[in-house]
Amino acid sequence: MNKKKIVSCFLLIGLVLIIGLGPVSCSNTLTQYQYAFREYQNERNLVAMTTDEGTFLSWTLRLKDHPGIGFNVYRNGVKINNAILGPSQTDYFDMGSFGQSYQIEVLVNGNSVSMTAEVFPWADDFIRIPLETPTGNYLSNGVAYPGRYFPFDGVPVDVTGDGKLDLVFFWQSELQKDSSHSGMTPNVYIDAYTDLMTGGRKVWPAGKFIDLGPNMRCGNHDQVLCVSDFTGRGIADIITKTAPLTEDTMGNILGTQDPVTKKPYVWTRQEDGSILDHNGDIVDPARFSINSTSNPGGLYYTNTSGFIMAGPEYLSVFNGETGELMDSIEFPVLRTQMQSGSPVTNQTQRFIAYVGRLGKEGGLHSAIIQRGYYSGYYTTVSAVDWDGTDLTERWIFSTGPHPRGTNPSGWGISGGLGNHSSTVADVDGDGYDEVLTGALCINNDGTPKWITGQGHGDAFAVSIFNPEIPYLQIVNCHEDSPGGISLTNTYNGRVMWRKSDLAGDTGRMIVGWADYDEPGYEMWATMNSTASGILNATGKLLSSEFLCLHGSFRLTR
Repeated sequence: MNKKKIVSCFLLIGLVLIIGLGPVSCSNTLTQYQYAFREYQNERNLVAMTTDEGTFLSWTLRLKDHPGIGFNVYRNGVKINNAILGPSQTDYFDMGSFGQSYQIEVLVNGNSVSMTAEVFPWADDFIRIPLETPTGNYLSNGVAYPGRYFPFDGVPVDVTGDGKLDLVFFWQSELQKDSSHSGMTPNVYIDAYTDLMTGGRKVWPAGKFIDLGPNMRCGNHDQVLCVSDFTGRGIADIITKTAPLTEDTMGNILGTQDPVTKKPYVWTRQEDGSILDHNGDIVDPARFSINSTSNPGGLYYTNTSGFIMAGPEYLSVFNGETGELMDSIEFPVLRTQMQSGSPVTNQTQRFIAYVGRLGKEGGLHSAIIQRGYYSGYYTTVSAVDWDGTDLTERWIFSTGPHPRGTNPSGWGISGGLGNHSSTVADVDGDGYDEVLTGALCINNDGTPKWITGQGHGDAFAVSIFNPEIPYLQIVNCHEDSPGGISLTNTYNGRVMWRKSDLAGDTGRMIVGWADYDEPGYEMWATMNSTASGILNATGKLLSSEFLCLHGSFRLTR
């Protein structure tokens, strides 16, 4: 068989399986994906792909499937497998068959319960989805921007209510800037596409996007995207950071801030392009300029270095099916609440966002937004709920003083407790997710559970890597001295072992099943002073032969 062709099949099918699983939320199990789990009763995401020697099939096994589930494969309406497949087998190679139709029959304890829709093999190893690119853009200082946009971070989730996964994603510019770099950037947009397996189509009308506006910087760390079925209605909604002049798909625009409620006023765009404020008055076009001492009415808050370090900050929710603005509140942790004195551009403009089950009725998700993670500055995490009518704060955790924070005074937490990535997992088996930022674990009620004292890190992974430890574990790589890689028991925060890097800043690590003779998983990191080599789950060095293993990606079979 053509092995290269099969590898490409596995890679593509792997993506299909990933977007079909949904998050795990059972006892002591990692919540893996940032979208709401739904029971797709008739969706198995069956894919057929042609190889040189036949047709390769793969389909989805759901996390809540019955333990007695099994599958039969049908070609042109005739069953072709001898014995029932599954649950451990969710793929099938039909040797010598090309261009036929296929279906999967789902069985429980040998009894048929459903049949998938008929599919035909893909014409290519991929599906090309034409995208409508945002046009007519401007930099954050009002200067026209003729440059290119590209799809950026996205979330697979159902925004149309048909039980199939769609894609919500950011449009970012080639002029995007890291939070540590100066420079003007153009607007960021949110878009949504559906019917992904049949060529795709835009969910919202042509030319319509959620435009985050000139007061949201275009960068790797400045946007947040929480997308889930927060209300249980079967359609996901979008929670994201916004600012004055953010505009939805319907022409609703966030305006200035109500001094009492702290919520933004909502303005509306007219057919002639003019904007009416909340009093029904036309907004003076002269206000669409940089806010400064000499121009206090300006609605653009970008400074001369391209940073946005002034003006109101909001958190908004948009209808996933229509892109319409539903509600907004003041952002839970403001840039001025990140440390004493003036906000610092790089440290206060680092955001991470995800969703988790924190106790909301029906097991529905809350949005979770982290702001800050560097040493010397506060690490903050906010949980927010959307009930279909109101967007409300659930809790705020901050390692520093905050008027609504849950961190008890005197607990002795400093800053620098976050990584460049975070996640949620039920680490204590209570049925709720805890927040894992790297060196810190926060309970589902917003109170601190433990800290490791290892400081700021970069990438990390959560699962049961060492089978002798009956709890979830974190494999972490560390930027703060002495760098290196470590394994931590998430139940109590105990660091089981750590391999230091004398040069500090270990920026990447990866975990995989590399040695079938070793119990548990293997791991390696991109050390600076000496290569980590391949370590087993107890930290034992298995091999130092491979000194340049990639620290971000791996292939498996």
